[in-house]
Amino acid sequence: MSSSFRIEVRPRAGEVTKVLLAEPPPWWVATLALAGALLLQSTVAPLLGFRGGVVSIVALVTMWFALRSRPASALAFGAFIGAGEDALGTTGAAWTIATALVAWTLSRVRGHVPVDRPALVLVAIASATLARSMLALATLALEGRPLAGIATHLHAALWQGLLTALAGTALLLAVPRLGGARGRY
Repeated sequence: MSSSFRIEVRPRAGEVTKVLLAEPPPWWVATLALAGALLLQSTVAPLLGFRGGVVSIVALVTMWFALRSRPASALAFGAFIGAGEDALGTTGAAWTIATALVAWTLSRVRGHVPVDRPALVLVAIASATLARSMLALATLALEGRPLAGIATHLHAALWQGLLTALAGTALLLAVPRLGGARGRY
């Protein structure tokens, strides 16, 4: 499979350089990651909850795929894994829409997330997880579902963002190869 390149112009020197981006994973790897994430999210993750927040394994797998793929592929993968998450719960299409939109957005910024700076990775994962949770809540509200205790939902979303960011950063530090080519997604 050929490598993906992003052209970068440096204004000071005026030179054009190529930045190697990580290869998208093969579909069979992505499918196994998707199935594993849904299984772990529905069985193990709830046991590791803290203050209403749970590590979102689904969000981590979605971010991993989206930051390695083109927008259309990321959108399809996000919709598919979100639909799987919706099928495991009673949330209508909330996670399908939220996960697909976050995956598409992340794929648009791929190549701009340096994985050699853990603090930036932590902020990026936390932001994407929080955005995904807020989009899911907005979708639930648009579907006409009552959102009793919005402060409780926000509290859980903030903890989920932090826990997912810590887990994702630790995973990336433990297995740097997940970061892709030359230390970038």
